[in-house]
Amino acid sequence: MSVTQLYSGIGNENFEATGYHTPEPTVSFGNDKYAQKNRAWLARENWADYQARFQPYEDELIDAVTGTELLDERLGKIKINNQKSFMAAADNANQYRMRYGIQQSDAQRTQDQNNQSMAMAGANASAMNQTRTHIKDRNMAVIGGGEARQMATAI
Repeated sequence: MSVTQLYSGIGNENFEATGYHTPEPTVSFGNDKYAQKNRAWLARENWADYQARFQPYEDELIDAVTGTELLDERLGKIKINNQKSFMAAADNANQYRMRYGIQQSDAQRTQDQNNQSMAMAGANASAMNQTRTHIKDRNMAVIGGGEARQMATAI
């Protein structure tokens, strides 16, 4: 019985499909080098299988993790969401004032707009910094292999 037949239950058929199949060692069973040669052959086969089946996906994951597309997309959404939130808050405040017949003077309106602008700038900065920190931590976890599944699906 050959080593290929012994290990056929662990996916050896995939080696032939990938084109990375290496020739089986020809050392006979009673030879002193039999275990060494077969172990080396199995290691080469496993490495070829890894390169053929898993390495392309790992390369794709690393490219996605180290790229800036996700970060840029998130930062753009943060600005848009904050603008919408602050506009909705300003509209609600205006409706509240109108309901009770309160009018703002020009100076009060200007001061209110300045306060809203400063609050929005602070909220944008805080949200963007938290997003950068989270994405950096997630990227390091994915590259390092720790908590990769939980971190990758968190965003």
